[in-house]
Amino acid sequence: MLTCPKFADWRRTSTQALVVGRIGRQPDGRIKVEFRLWDVSSGKQLTGWRYIGSPGDVSGVGHLISGEIYQSITNEKHTFE
Repeated sequence: MLTCPKFADWRRTSTQALVVGRIGRQPDGRIKVEFRLWDVSSGKQLTGWRYIGSPGDVSGVGHLISGEIYQSITNEKHTFE
């Protein structure tokens, strides 16, 4: 589980959005990737999800996350390859 950021610290730097994430390995060898995109001013989560799958999927999952963040911030769909 990802912890909630200390938004007051980030507000002092005029940060508008913050991405928090991590990647790890499950006991069976699969990867676990998590991320959350936060609106710093409101402290609300804009998007985020968890993926568990093959270690070979890391690059593709990174592209999916990039697209999700881009779309959440700009309201425009984009696929990163």
